[in-house]
Amino acid sequence: MADENIVTAFFEVTGLKVPLPEGWHFHDEGASRISLFADPDKPQTIDGRVIQIFLNHRIRYLMQSGISHDEALTVAQEETHPYVLREMRNPLSQLGRCIAFPNINYGSGPETHLHILYTDQERDELNVALRAHEEFHAISKIPGAIQNLEQHFLSSHRVSVNFGKIHNEEVAAWCNAVFALHAHSMDPQQVYPASQFGDDRFRRYFGRAMEIYDRALNYKNPSQGFGEKLARLVGYN
Repeated sequence: MADENIVTAFFEVTGLKVPLPEGWHFHDEGASRISLFADPDKPQTIDGRVIQIFLNHRIRYLMQSGISHDEALTVAQEETHPYVLREMRNPLSQLGRCIAFPNINYGSGPETHLHILYTDQERDELNVALRAHEEFHAISKIPGAIQNLEQHFLSSHRVSVNFGKIHNEEVAAWCNAVFALHAHSMDPQQVYPASQFGDDRFRRYFGRAMEIYDRALNYKNPSQGFGEKLARLVGYN
């Protein structure tokens, strides 16, 4: 009988549910807009939404010392700018983010919080790809969850993928996006040239991910050691 006290995280477009360690929390922010000292009639940016998440965590932590919410907000706002400068270095981060706040003690023991969020691209296939990409980053941070994902690929897609042999996490994340697109009967070729995703690095990573999918379908044999063979054949290491 399953333990009803086990907390799980559900990754919607990946189609995967994984158990979370004690004290872990997963927050699927989706494409929602979070108001942050901004014109409510204008779309909120990823930067602004990340700032709001950061503020929420810092305020909660700072208020443990007995200061008021307003005092905690003032302190947290002063800390926000360098945090964002450190975090927002990748142009693709303006489309989606996975952010982690690990091992923070809010008064009842250490907690780890994972958040994923992305911007609405107004096209279903682009939203599925972005969401699956960020879901992979979250999955990769949860102990044991990559193994759950590999088993999911084996049982749902009948292919064996060893993510441990794909050392570029961005390629691996787009690989999850390609599998998710196929699982939702969408064509990755409609995502590959997307101008919203911009630069040559995205096209290179996404192209590799599509090749991983194609080669996985060709092998379809768990004993082949797919990840290792693929890394050797196409140089993903």
